Amino acid sequence: MYAIAPKQLQITRETAIKRQIFKDNYVSPSEYCAKWVTKISGLQPDARGYKSACVRELMRVTGLAESTIREWGVDYVKFNEKPSKAVLAALKWADQINLVKEGLGIRADLQ
Repeated sequence: MYAIAPKQLQITRETAIKRQIFKDNYVSPSEYCAKWVTKISGLQPDARGYKSACVRELMRVTGLAESTIREWGVDYVKFNEKPSKAVLAALKWADQINLVKEGLGIRADLQ
């Protein structure tokens, strides 16, 4: 029998750029919380009440139930389980909207 050599996968510059753009279209819950919960509530990640504030903010921007968000991990700041890509994309959109609101002088937690 003839052995078939595996085809080498060639990554072009364009493909690499597309992958980077696609990767940047997500924001993790911990990244979102670190950026916005501190600004909205004034709580630092090591402060008492930060985790609850983070869960409340994630509930507000994603529309998910508290139990769903808490299932992502025991330590809500680190999030052991990853949420779906749709949730990560929603957090990216919420991040972008908050940046626009901040630029306009509107509080990020106001809808």
